[in-house]
Amino acid sequence: MAFSRLDGDLVVLGIVIDLIHIASVGIWFGGAVLVGRVVLAGPGPADLVKATRNYTQLATTALVVAVISGVAQTYRLVGGAVLNSSYGRVVVVKSIAVIVMAFVAIGARSVINSKLARRETMSAAHADRFRRTFGTEALIGVVVLAFSGWLLSLNPPKVSLIPEMTYAVTVPIEDAASGFVAEVSLDPSRVGLNGLEVLVIETPAPITDLVVEFDPEVGSYGRGTIQDIPLTGRGVARLPLGTGLPFDVPGTWSVTVTVSFETGLTAVANGAVMIYESDGSTPTSSTTLPAVPTSIVGTTGSTIVPTTTVLDGVDDATSTETTTP
Repeated sequence: MAFSRLDGDLVVLGIVIDLIHIASVGIWFGGAVLVGRVVLAGPGPADLVKATRNYTQLATTALVVAVISGVAQTYRLVGGAVLNSSYGRVVVVKSIAVIVMAFVAIGARSVINSKLARRETMSAAHADRFRRTFGTEALIGVVVLAFSGWLLSLNPPKVSLIPEMTYAVTVPIEDAASGFVAEVSLDPSRVGLNGLEVLVIETPAPITDLVVEFDPEVGSYGRGTIQDIPLTGRGVARLPLGTGLPFDVPGTWSVTVTVSFETGLTAVANGAVMIYESDGSTPTSSTTLPAVPTSIVGTTGSTIVPTTTVLDGVDDATSTETTTP
């Protein structure tokens, strides 16, 4: 159990905390089972009294350590999302069971210390009473362990199930008016197919439609692309490189994010991203098509010279046609 959460923040510290937590729980819960089912199986001489006394002293320390380490681990894995996640709500129910178990344990320690303070032997009546007390404590401990097993099947709020990815470029997207905040990432940010990630960080309302549009520079011969993003709220959507978005020309591309909310409002946010050549080099020339004026050549090979006509005393110079490569 101590090595069951090898993810999240401060993993090494989490392992240490878990080791301390599981060890203290083992002493507290395991000791209650051992003393209740074995030591107090019946009356006996001074060794039973001494064993019971020693356990009550050790168990009190183990109880305090278990509670403190449990709270520390819960903060590492849950943070402030205690009531906003399934994991956090199970932790709350488990905590109630732990409080009940601690209440029984503290009461038992108090009674045992007072009853056995000056006794040298364990009577049958005391053994039976203490056995029932430790049995109740151990039974609650089984319930606590059941909740612990349940928690192992749930994902803590502060632990992401999405594997970490590194992207060549990340474009921050924000619409201050609506409060929508997102990030659009590309990799490798070159001509050709590119992997895409859209991370919605904040949204003022549930999302009904989210579209990301990439457009090349005005006048270029590149073709833009539009991608629907299947997110309804905060989260991340990814498109792998193998089936990624195509960028056919290098240069500065505009990024436009259009989002519609359940409230009927629409937000539009813009950004820009540099697309490099397929080999990763910086574009050296513009992709805009230049208009190159040329003279029209007649069928005989002679150049047709523009003529000038006079209309109502105004010179009207006819210009030559222009072509583009």
